[in-house]
Amino acid sequence: MTDKNTGMLSEIDRTTGGVLSSIHVGATPQQPAITSGNRLYIPLSGAAGIAVVEAGSTKGATMSLVRTIPAGTGSKPHIVSLSPDQKTLYVTVQGMDPRARPSTWTKSTTIDFDYCR
Repeated sequence: MTDKNTGMLSEIDRTTGGVLSSIHVGATPQQPAITSGNRLYIPLSGAAGIAVVEAGSTKGATMSLVRTIPAGTGSKPHIVSLSPDQKTLYVTVQGMDPRARPSTWTKSTTIDFDYCR
């Protein structure tokens, strides 16, 4: 679960509702996408990036921030989705920062997933 106000990602026990583990990922985290290998990609709409987090495979395991991938000045990453083969991460942005000059702004970024591992 992400907390947009604190920038935290938390693993919650579905039975008790208690927090099992937490990590600060960055400004205004949104809903993450998770791989079959327990890697999370979290759009950071307040930080113009995508946080990459390694989550443990056991309940309550320690999470670690692998890196933050820049999404471009003025972008506000909002929704992420993985392709079925988990080799492509699709990112949508919500609104645009006026500094990005929307009339001329186009951005396409390819992320090498092998580099992110």
